Amino acid sequence: MADQNLVPVGFRLPQALLDRVDAFGEKLAQQTPGLTARRSDVIRILLERALMAEGLPAATETTKPKRSKK
Repeated sequence: MADQNLVPVGFRLPQALLDRVDAFGEKLAQQTPGLTARRSDVIRILLERALMAEGLPAATETTKPKRSKK
């Protein structure tokens, strides 16, 4: 994901949800030896999977929506 234009986003999560994210990260690391995924990487993976499951394809440079300026 280093080649993407990443925008910092801050939010709070309940500890129980964060524990589930970390557990998924551990599972992912066991399934892919040598992979070092930070928590932020794991959250991006989970968000991408959830959005794909909802029928929302990955955004590309030509299809991603513009952010509104505040």
